[in-house]
This record gives sequence, structure tokens and C-alpha cells, in this order.
Amino acid sequence: MEAVLTAAHGRQRVIVAGDFNADAVEWDRRQTDNRGHEILALVDLLSLRVLNRGRTSTFRGSGVAPPVVNDITLASRTLQGGEG
Repeated sequence: MEAVLTAAHGRQRVIVAGDFNADAVEWDRRQTDNRGHEILALVDLLSLRVLNRGRTSTFRGSGVAPPVVNDITLASRTLQGGEG
């Protein structure tokens, strides 16, 4: 996360996407884990938005594990065409 923060700091247009394996209620998990808190702190520091919506899973296991949202996409508010 430190590398992302360093690379994105001061830029107006930022997209961050990755397989973070992080849970947060913001992307429809039951609770927020430590990695989720780290990502949410990055969202706050860089004024980003979480683009994941609803229960659309980003990983489907081979039948053993349930589908989950563990690929997260973040973007600057300016890339969404608005400031709010």
C-alpha cells in the first residue's frame, strides 16, 4: 500500500485495481478486516471511490469456496465525472 500511496500522491487522476483479498462492508462483506481497513485508509487519503457495487463476485471457486468480492477497483472522483 505504501508504494501505491507514493505513486498516486498529488495526482488528480488515479485508478487502483487489484486482488487485495480484503474484506470490508463497503464491498458487501460482513465485516472489515485489517486489509480492508488499509484499503479504506488509502481511499480516504487519496480521495478515491470504491467502484465495486453490490454483490457482484470477482472470484468463483471450484465449488469449495463461495463466490467473493476480493478484486477491488478504486478511482479518483474526477474520473467519475464528479467531485462528490
